[in-house]
Amino acid sequence: MSKIEKSHEMKDLAKMEDRGQEKPPSKKGPKRIAFETGEGRRLKSLSIIVNK
Repeated sequence: MSKIEKSHEMKDLAKMEDRGQEKPPSKKGPKRIAFETGEGRRLKSLSIIVNK
């Protein structure tokens, strides 16, 4: 693995950790948390289908 790939991976991990700390686990479930953190924009149509 190159240095560039490694740094990207570390950034992704850091993002995930930040996200976990700014939003404590709620009763809404993982789909809803992803929705609120902005990842939901990509998963929006999927979530809507799943929630129906």
